[in-house]
Amino acid sequence: MQQEYLRRRKLNTYEERRKEGRTVHTRASRTAIIVGSLSLIFNIMAIALPNWRSSWVGLIGYGTRRNWGLLYVQGRTTTFHHTMYDNNCKWYGHLMLGNSCLSPICRWYLLKCNVYFELCMISYGAALGMILGTILESLCLYWTVAFTTRTLRWAANWWPVAAMMNIAGAVVWIILTENIFEELNEESWYPVPPPGMSFILAIVSAVGMLVNAYLGYTLHYMWPEVDPDDESQFDSEEETNDEEDEQ
Repeated sequence: MQQEYLRRRKLNTYEERRKEGRTVHTRASRTAIIVGSLSLIFNIMAIALPNWRSSWVGLIGYGTRRNWGLLYVQGRTTTFHHTMYDNNCKWYGHLMLGNSCLSPICRWYLLKCNVYFELCMISYGAALGMILGTILESLCLYWTVAFTTRTLRWAANWWPVAAMMNIAGAVVWIILTENIFEELNEESWYPVPPPGMSFILAIVSAVGMLVNAYLGYTLHYMWPEVDPDDESQFDSEEETNDEEDEQ
């Protein structure tokens, strides 16, 4: 029996590797690494670039194209969301007469002060969620490259979480900002800017993470955590194979 066991250990088949937990990269794992790498690059670009919403036409008095992102707004100058909110609130304060805000331009900057505060909170909240999702995505990609039975289990568990965090951040931001721009458009001609390239990159990245969530589960099923010294772990499977051979 000992000689037979040693002979079986020398075999390099998938079944023996699976039983002993000796992993080897397959086409599925290479695909997961390639898709995960592209998804990670696209996600970082989506967070860093300001093209989540882009205005293709200028406004009256402001002919420069503008882009809105998770972290900042780009027009004639590049301004972070909290700076834009703070500037508009200061201008609103300067336009007040005593404690009253009666002029149309004062009321307009009051509206922008309130709306830009909401935009700041929504944008930074979505950015934080997507950054955490990107960190998880990086870890999952590292675990897939490491390709041990334990790291495959970790990757299979966390790929869906990373995908859901990024999808939630992108979808929530695009829906809530739609309402914000519509609120501005009620008081002035402020056309709602359509989704831009960064949002498209985020969606493509999310699709890649969903693909890797499926591949991660498949790889974990192909290479489960096993104890190579526990011969009884696969006894039921061996008995089933023996019965099939006898039939």
